[in-house]
Amino acid sequence: MAAAPLVNATGASKVVFIRSIAAASLILSALVAVVVGLGGLASAYHTVENSRELDVRFKTAEQSISRFRHSHGGRLPARDEWDGVLQGEGKGDTLVLAVRPKDTQCEENAAEFRRLPNSQYVLIAWRGEWWECYAPAANLSSLSLRPEDYTISGYVWLDFIAFIALAAICLLGAFKLIRSVQRPAIFVQNRR
Repeated sequence: MAAAPLVNATGASKVVFIRSIAAASLILSALVAVVVGLGGLASAYHTVENSRELDVRFKTAEQSISRFRHSHGGRLPARDEWDGVLQGEGKGDTLVLAVRPKDTQCEENAAEFRRLPNSQYVLIAWRGEWWECYAPAANLSSLSLRPEDYTISGYVWLDFIAFIALAAICLLGAFKLIRSVQRPAIFVQNRR
């Protein structure tokens, strides 16, 4: 008996098409993994640099308030005086505000900030996704200056390596699919 085709020519072209699409998807996934890995690496260090800049702003605001307190008998500025005291502390894209501890917006260490006496103040700044807070009298800050705190695993390079490994696995799968497309097995002999 003659060899019978297991898959006809149309079926073979469908298999080749599906495998080609799968290989292209894996290659695209590998590229995305590399971009995310590199982006995460750069983002963690960029966020720390922004935190350092904000820390400097907090310290400068603290000094402005200390000068005010020194020249006004130790009292904090009244509600209508804060803008004058903190004038210039909102340079850039982050505005530094001063609030009473009970009015703080911080999510991290929120209980610690709210427990501070009302005679103190908390400097706050919106980062675009969360509030950063700094209480000078208690030396309490929500700022983190460690890149590891802005990663998935807690280790900057481990995140990067994990995404590169994912990219390598995707590329390996794509390579295997491409090889199978180049040599499709469409016919199987029927032996009796």
